[in-house]
Amino acid sequence: MPDGRRSRPLQDPLWEVRDELPRPGNCVITAGNGSWQPFSDELEPEQWHEISRWVQSGNTLIVITSDVESLPDGVADYFTTDAHNKIGPYLVGATEEDVRPDEKETVNMPTWWGGELAVAGGGARLVTVPNDWVLAGSSDAAVLVKRPLGEGRVYLLLDDEAWSNAGFDRADNAATLARVLGEELQPGGVLAVDQYRHGRGRVESFATFLLALHGAG
Repeated sequence: MPDGRRSRPLQDPLWEVRDELPRPGNCVITAGNGSWQPFSDELEPEQWHEISRWVQSGNTLIVITSDVESLPDGVADYFTTDAHNKIGPYLVGATEEDVRPDEKETVNMPTWWGGELAVAGGGARLVTVPNDWVLAGSSDAAVLVKRPLGEGRVYLLLDDEAWSNAGFDRADNAATLARVLGEELQPGGVLAVDQYRHGRGRVESFATFLLALHGAG
C-alpha cells in the first residue's frame, strides 16, 4: 500500500488491539453476525472499554453486521442512546407484509459522496439519526453511519453483503469502502481485519480483496 500503509490479519482479541496497534492512524474491520469472542456470547463492558480507548486515541473501527441483535451493548448503545435513536426493521420501498424474511432483493442507497451503495432491501436500518452521521441512506433509514469517538471514529454497516466479494461488484460498493479507507487509514497506519472471531481463510481472502481496491491506499 502507498505511504507506508500496510495490512495484516488481527489474530488477537479486538480488546487487545492497543497492544498490537498502539499508534494512531490505524483501521480495524470486524465483520459477522456471531459473537465477538469464541468463548462467550457477550462482550464484557471492560472489553468494550479497551476497544473504545483505542479508537479514542485516533484510530478507526468498522463494524459490519446484518444481525443487529449480535451487536455488543457498547456498540449498539453508542449509536442508539442519543436523540431516541433506535435500530429497527425499516423496510425501504415495501411494507412489512410485502417482504419475506428470506427475500434478498437489493436496493441502492445514496451515499454521502453522490454514489450508491447496494444493500439487501429488507435489512435493518438505523432510524432517527443525525444527518451528519449518515454515509449511506438517510437520517430515517441509514445503512452506513459514522460517529466520532474521541480522536477516532466508529463506522457501522448494517449489511453483510455490500462489502463481500460478491457485493463489491454492485453499484459503488467497492468505491465507497475505498473512500472510507482512504480517509481513515493514515500514512504509516495498518489496515487490520479481525481474524479472532472468524476462520482464517475467509478473513485473509477478505483482506486481500480490500487491498486490491483502487484507491484503498
